[in-house]
Amino acid sequence: MASASLLKKSILTGLLALIANITYSQSKIELPVDWHLQDALSSEYMGISLDKALNLLKGKKAKSIIVGVIDSGVDTLHEDLQSVLWRSTIADQNHSGQKFGWSYLGSAKGNVNKERLEYVRLINAKRRLGDTLSADYKEIFNIYTNQVQNAQKTFQRLGKQLEDLKILMNNIGKTDLSLSDFNSYRPRSESESDLISQIKQVLEKDSDFNVYRSGLQETYNRVKGRLDYTLNLSYNPREIVGDDPNVTTDRFYGSPDVQANDPRHGTHVTGIIAADRNNDVGVKGVAANVSILTVRAIPDGDEYDKDVANAIRYAVDHGAKVINMSFGKAYSPNKKYVDEAVQYAMKNDVLLVHAAGNERTNIDKVPHYPTFLYQDGGKAAGWIEVGASGPTQKELVAIFTNYGAETVDLFAPGVNIYATVPGNQYTRLSGTSMATPVVSGIAALIRSYFPRLTAVQVKEILMKSVIAHPTLKNKCLSGGIVNAARAMELALKYKP
Repeated sequence: MASASLLKKSILTGLLALIANITYSQSKIELPVDWHLQDALSSEYMGISLDKALNLLKGKKAKSIIVGVIDSGVDTLHEDLQSVLWRSTIADQNHSGQKFGWSYLGSAKGNVNKERLEYVRLINAKRRLGDTLSADYKEIFNIYTNQVQNAQKTFQRLGKQLEDLKILMNNIGKTDLSLSDFNSYRPRSESESDLISQIKQVLEKDSDFNVYRSGLQETYNRVKGRLDYTLNLSYNPREIVGDDPNVTTDRFYGSPDVQANDPRHGTHVTGIIAADRNNDVGVKGVAANVSILTVRAIPDGDEYDKDVANAIRYAVDHGAKVINMSFGKAYSPNKKYVDEAVQYAMKNDVLLVHAAGNERTNIDKVPHYPTFLYQDGGKAAGWIEVGASGPTQKELVAIFTNYGAETVDLFAPGVNIYATVPGNQYTRLSGTSMATPVVSGIAALIRSYFPRLTAVQVKEILMKSVIAHPTLKNKCLSGGIVNAARAMELALKYKP
């Protein structure tokens, strides 16, 4: 485990990154909706050169590939996803009723949506054992206290800002405001003047006031959710599932409901990988010839190690050759069980693609779980750790992304990525969660057209074909951004 000071810095930074990330996702909407797919060499955007890659593959036959998406679930009715979702064709007595995949976050009683952070659960576990005097407990509780205090201060500040904004809009007498409205308005107080200055700074970069206001409200709601649920010591929704999350030998629990309460994150991730490329609707995913196997195991909060391990095993057992894992956390109390599931995936030639995280942290020093490093030594060779890159060379390293010269493999577009969300809708989101499915999509494309290549060989191709950049030299192992065209060029002439 990393030192207490490093962990504290990482976790507290996470709240700031959350706020910055939401605001960032809401802005710069002038970007093309497909900037992440554009050619990095001939366009102004640092995309993955997808059209070039597909042109290289013309005339070649493709094999259908199953991609497992371990996430919050998926909107199974989305117009742009229905044709790409995996559907069960065989009876499975251990997963009765499965259709599109499986959920480890529900039962006949309902579904878990919100969860506590892992170290909040650890505090409760140590209290039950009477272990409140140990150095470990004091370390974790100190982190928790600081996190709560910061969240409370942020919540109060945002609440006042929203109230002041409401009063300001009433004073101006309009709801649909522009930069000129604020320039011509005479402030009635010093605090009102400060708020207008802040708004004007934002509107000078992005003229849509409603984007600013909705971003502020969303951030407020997210921070409130942290206080009510993820940081709430007394909150425990696990009884809905009906299992003991610490009994790792239990593999068969859950429900077939992979949509559940809020599949926004998983729906967006799924769309990035494989939104229907042939229906002239919405967006185009990176890969065709894929079926998305949905495994719901990631709540709003920290996932349980047990659920992650079982989700990996489920995806492997149902034929996935690439598994996307856009999630992570600071603690892993049952890491050994996750390691065993990762080893199971490695033995079955499955490529695991994992998000590096959004805490602006060097994960060479501060662990971000799950990880390719096994607890008892050794590494998972078929694992790719992904950082997030921005649309241009001036903002190549996303402001929120984790990094690591030894632990992050490569970067991929992860800023303002336009993709599917529930209700036949589309939106822009930012995060390493968005960068990871870009890599998964390219990996699936390779495995589809070159099925004889192993997971480890596909990783090698992706690593050797990046577009290197000095900014990324000390941020990741490859020193570059994934590129589909260069990867296909290498795959076409690859010799193990």
